[in-house]
Amino acid sequence: YQALRSRVAPLDPKADGPACALPANRGALETREQVEAALAAARKRTPRLPLADDVKARALLPEGRSDTSAAVPEWARLLANFPKAGKAWIAQVYNSREKGKLSPKLRAEVAWVSARHDRAWYALGHAKKRLNALGLDDDAVFPLEKPGGPANAAERAALAFARKLTVDPALMTDADFVALRAHFSDQEVAELVYQVTQAAYFDRVTEASGLHLEE
Repeated sequence: YQALRSRVAPLDPKADGPACALPANRGALETREQVEAALAAARKRTPRLPLADDVKARALLPEGRSDTSAAVPEWARLLANFPKAGKAWIAQVYNSREKGKLSPKLRAEVAWVSARHDRAWYALGHAKKRLNALGLDDDAVFPLEKPGGPANAAERAALAFARKLTVDPALMTDADFVALRAHFSDQEVAELVYQVTQAAYFDRVTEASGLHLEE
């Protein structure tokens, strides 16, 4: 198979440097005005898939959340269609947002960057709410997706990593992890990888389902 040309990643074997895929081309990111319009449209759409009723979904929420008077979010009502696995999935989403070594702000920023590049509007709306609740106004949130957006060097490294892992996971190299280790411990690096993969899961499940973005 040494000389066999791959149908998955048909690269020139004589090209300089190891690579298993070409960089992804997802097109230029939408402007802030386009994003705001997409979020507004997500608030008006109807889910493509059925959602469990509020009572059924509330019974699957982690301990301490079932007695809340707030409506259960649509992502949890979607997962509540699976009584066994859904309970674990719901807990996983909450845990990823609230537990770990990384700061709540950085976890929410990773969710924003990943959803932004995935064009996952429901997930993006939730990430924006989390960031707003942490004190970031929209003028501080929207630049996060741009290289060099955050002023903090550690955040810049983390979000650059999140951006690449979201868009070009096949091109990740040891150098990407070395750059993170200048700012984060091994446990924090592992958690950052988990946060990006969790965001990828949330982006795909919620956007494929066309969930209605709550106000």
